[in-house]
Amino acid sequence: MAPEPGRDEPAVALERIGDGRVAVIGFTRPGKRNALRPVEWDRLGELIRQCRQDPSVRAVVITGHGGAFSAGFDLHWNEGNLAGSALPIVHRAILDIYRCPKPVLAAVEGCCVGAGWALALACDLVVAGQDAFFEPPFAARGLVPDAGIAWFLEQCVGRYETARLLWFDGRLTASQAAARGLVTEVTENLAALGRASELAARLAAHPARSVTVAKATLRHAHGVSLETALDAEHVHVAHNAADDEVRQSRSSFVADLGRRAPAGQPGS
Repeated sequence: MAPEPGRDEPAVALERIGDGRVAVIGFTRPGKRNALRPVEWDRLGELIRQCRQDPSVRAVVITGHGGAFSAGFDLHWNEGNLAGSALPIVHRAILDIYRCPKPVLAAVEGCCVGAGWALALACDLVVAGQDAFFEPPFAARGLVPDAGIAWFLEQCVGRYETARLLWFDGRLTASQAAARGLVTEVTENLAALGRASELAARLAAHPARSVTVAKATLRHAHGVSLETALDAEHVHVAHNAADDEVRQSRSSFVADLGRRAPAGQPGS
């Protein structure tokens, strides 16, 4: 784990793991449960943009070091500054994550609260340790739900459950969040980063364009008619087929079809 930077430096570190195709972005303010100041949000967005532009990076994992994912926005910073002044920085980072064409995974241990939960919801997959918890403590503390958390939750659990969570500070365990479709997989404690990194490495081994196209298809499918979704798929198929890595992978798969044993038979 990277040491916590100086007071005015962003407590966000990036490392490349495995063969270098997976980038891990980690928050390094464990003493503050990885509460994020504007300098951390700004650095997070910058690193996501770097990963997006670097062709050697095929997947990104976001995590928090020291037993917490993130306690959300650093409210101590907020006390001495104009209300809402940091929101454009926060919002840009959330959009950078959500719009990144490469898969972004969240590895969550401990608290995932407020804007920290919104950050995880902006990712494509969420892996959580069994003692992780998710909470949007806004209304009871005189705060407005921000960082897009109301939008993300409504997409996943609907209007009524979102209202319950936001108005009554509903806390969900990792298992409860998984049951509502808000967590992809629950692991043993302290195993979330390892599992998320494993999934990211598997994605990194796939043809990069196919993974990107699959993500775009998923993003474009929400809230549109079936006809619109099918038209978008038509465009995506043509774009995918024009890639050399995709063609090689498909040719290998087709050539191997005749040699594959039927499901349930030896070698399957």
